[in-house]
Amino acid sequence: MKQEAVFNTDGKTIFDSENNPIKFISANIESRTISDASLKKLEEENVNLLHWKVLWSDVEKTGEEEYDENFLASFREELKNIEEKNIWIIINWDFAKPTWGGDELINGIEAAKHTARRIKDCKNVIGFEIAGDVSAQIQTALAETLTPKHKHYMYFAQKPESPYFLPTEILS
Repeated sequence: MKQEAVFNTDGKTIFDSENNPIKFISANIESRTISDASLKKLEEENVNLLHWKVLWSDVEKTGEEEYDENFLASFREELKNIEEKNIWIIINWDFAKPTWGGDELINGIEAAKHTARRIKDCKNVIGFEIAGDVSAQIQTALAETLTPKHKHYMYFAQKPESPYFLPTEILS
């Protein structure tokens, strides 16, 4: 299921499909779930964008390509519930290494790809943001790995080192 891009950018501003500038009011989510009360509070505060932190170590806990499908199914369900509220989501991908080790450039990127596959039908996911300092090589690899199946995604980083990435501050 391919999705169309909802937003576009000139590198300084995010625009909707009619080229109107978008003003995001955002919040960070670091938990695996969001309660109804928290969601209601976000709506009352007019939040329209969530930076939802997802740890590589939560997705690929026990070994290479051993993905936690229960976590991913639960996460997808959370995203689908929020979709009804017209709140956009950016996956804040954190390369926190799992206890078994792994390589960011290989395993971390593949875990992000697997996550994107599991949430591909969530229309409110507009892209990935990288948590922390990550090299241009890893930023480029992430975008080049996800883009073929997720052309509508945008990519953000506090320190964009890759031409695929935009500075996170354009979201505020």
